[in-house]
Amino acid sequence: MPLEKIIKASPAFWIAGTAAVIIGAAFTVDARYAKAADVSQAKQELKADLEKHRGYTEAGFLKQRKAQLEDKLFELEAKREAHKINEVELKLLFRYRSEFDDVNRELRVKSR
Repeated sequence: MPLEKIIKASPAFWIAGTAAVIIGAAFTVDARYAKAADVSQAKQELKADLEKHRGYTEAGFLKQRKAQLEDKLFELEAKREAHKINEVELKLLFRYRSEFDDVNRELRVKSR
């Protein structure tokens, strides 16, 4: 039976069937793509997570730098006490002490 005869015989059936297919396709397409609100919420959650982890990373870096500076200060202080420090090392000692104080200050701020 040709398609034209079937459509002419029961047009309401074909209209309802076509509408069901279109509506089903619309729901399928709608479900595949993210809603604007979902995307906005996901962006906010990602931004919050990144900020939190950035703080952890910065604090970890500062703690590592503090440990390095403590080691250098210990070496240079030992040389100074043994009176075996030269002028360049003495300037390094003062520079490391200043940087050590700065790192401690930043760590106190980050820990709040």
